[in-house]
Amino acid sequence: MRTRLQWLSAGLMAMTLFVTAAVSADGGWKQWKTENGIVGYERPVPGSKYIETKAETEIDAPMEVLLEVLMDIPNFSKWMHDCKAAVLLEKENDFHRVLYFNQNVPVIGQSDRWAVIDSSTTYDHAAGSCTTVLESIDRPYQRPDGKGIRMNRYTGTFELKMLSRDKTWVRYTAFSDPGGFAPAFVAKATLRKVTFNGVQNWARMAKDPHYIQAAQAGVAKPIIDQAIAGGIHKLSKK
Repeated sequence: MRTRLQWLSAGLMAMTLFVTAAVSADGGWKQWKTENGIVGYERPVPGSKYIETKAETEIDAPMEVLLEVLMDIPNFSKWMHDCKAAVLLEKENDFHRVLYFNQNVPVIGQSDRWAVIDSSTTYDHAAGSCTTVLESIDRPYQRPDGKGIRMNRYTGTFELKMLSRDKTWVRYTAFSDPGGFAPAFVAKATLRKVTFNGVQNWARMAKDPHYIQAAQAGVAKPIIDQAIAGGIHKLSKK
C-alpha cells in the first residue's frame, strides 16, 4: 500500500509540475473570447485583485495609419472603450507625450477614473515592429471640475508588427488599478472590454480617410519608408 501511495504521490507531483510548466510557458494567459478575428486573453496579477487583459488581431492597414490613430490624443474618446476625454498636456516630440485621460465607469454611483499618462513610441526596424507604451505617472494635476477618482495605476502597451506594407498585426495589453471602491468583478468586465473593444475600434478608425491621409504626411511614414529602402526595416513573422 505504501508503494502505491508513493507512486500516486509521485504521479500527482509530476502532473502538478507539468501544469505549472504549461501555465508558465504561456505567461499564465487564458483566452476568454474570440470574435471577428480578434482574440482576447486575461490573467491574474500577483498581489492585485484586478486582472491584466490583452487582445490581438491582424488589421488591413499600414503601420503608420494605425500610429496616426494612436497619436491623435484628443480623439481617443472615439475609439478607446468608455474614454470620456483625453487631453494633450505636454509634447516633448512626436514620439513622447504626456496626456490626461478620463475613463467613464458605467456603474450607477461610481465616479469616473482618471490619470496623467506618459506615452512613448519606439521602433525596432530589424523586427519590423513598433511599440507604444502608456504608463500612469504621479505628476500633480487638478481636474477642472474637481471630481473623479485618480487611478492608482494604469499601464497599456500597443504593439504593431508589419506583416506586409498594408497589413499589420496588433496587440493591446492593459492593466488598471482603478482606485477607490471598485468591485473586482466590475473591473474585470471593464478591462476585458478596454482591450477587446479597443482593438476592434482601432481597426475601424484605421479605415477613416482622415487617418489614411494624415499618415501620408505624418512623421512615421518617412521613417518606415527610409528603413525599408535601406533594408533595415523587415517584415515581421509575428
